[in-house]
Amino acid sequence: MKRFLRILMGIALCVTMLALLGGCVPLIILTNADSGYKYVTVGNAVYWLDLQNKTAVLSEFVSDGSEPQKFTVPATVEYRKKKFTVDALGEGNSISSKVKINQLVLSENVQYINCDLAAIDALTSISVAENNKAFRSHDGVLYRIAENGDCTLYVYPAAKKDVTVELCADYLYTDDIALWANPYLQGVTIEENDRYQAVDGVLYTKDGKEMVLYPLNRPNQTFVAPSNLRSFAIDCHIWDNQNIKQAESLSDSLVAADGMLLGSNGKELMFCVRKSKTLRVPDGVTIVGYRVLDGVQYVYLPASVAVLLDSFATDGVVFGQALEIFCEANVLPALLDDGDFNAEIHLGCTAQEFEALEKLVG
Repeated sequence: MKRFLRILMGIALCVTMLALLGGCVPLIILTNADSGYKYVTVGNAVYWLDLQNKTAVLSEFVSDGSEPQKFTVPATVEYRKKKFTVDALGEGNSISSKVKINQLVLSENVQYINCDLAAIDALTSISVAENNKAFRSHDGVLYRIAENGDCTLYVYPAAKKDVTVELCADYLYTDDIALWANPYLQGVTIEENDRYQAVDGVLYTKDGKEMVLYPLNRPNQTFVAPSNLRSFAIDCHIWDNQNIKQAESLSDSLVAADGMLLGSNGKELMFCVRKSKTLRVPDGVTIVGYRVLDGVQYVYLPASVAVLLDSFATDGVVFGQALEIFCEANVLPALLDDGDFNAEIHLGCTAQEFEALEKLVG
């Protein structure tokens, strides 16, 4: 004991001498077992613990090699007889796409998701505790809740192969590629709400005047414009559906003619079925609408056309060649264009010359 005390006194003396020689006060570092961070494994998951704030991030799922199964994210985990609130999932790309989970349940405490749950190959559905303030789920799809109560689509499970999905009542469409480009989805429905309505699998504004979403893989070969339809939202993606072969209209605001839908008393070409490499815009049309020219190689514009509202999103490359525009007039119509205009222009062309081209290219 005396020897131990002598050692301590010697250490103290050395520290004091160093302080005096250096003209400074010695720095004493204290360590606290309740501060810092630590990884722990609890059940089939690894958690990153904040020892000071008593919170936990589910960092990684531990696969046991079994068949895909349900996993419930706990509200809390326990470490050294202390409870930590699990308020987040993931650190970057820490969640593997090969993890064996087909159903994921989030507790009321999960407020942040910092990983791509949509990349989990086996995942078919996500559900959320009712009193979670940050997320909600409906029909197996995860939504993020905004401060004003709007729900934006957050995760659409990779293995969810339903041909129809019901959207939640507070849903706000934000050009969700998980819906319009879904390889399985053919139609949508929606809970009763004040913003949208679904008609025949297609999403429209509540008053039916504007199309909001048309699924890429909707199989219907004939599109029938409902009675109230007047316009197409820029990001509704009806132009991307390759199954439509004919267009008809029940709307007084849209005229159907040879696979086309014309608005504004026939003055605006708003939609066109992809039938061939060529498109002849009808006489009297003054406006060619957004993305009408997508997928067409040769276009004829009569002298009546004054404005193009097309973004030319495909950069004109459709059949391996650049888009070519043949204008009856000697000047090109005004371009209201949000992208690069990439097309070969021919001015002063007659309808007969374009008809000859049509016969040539088929």
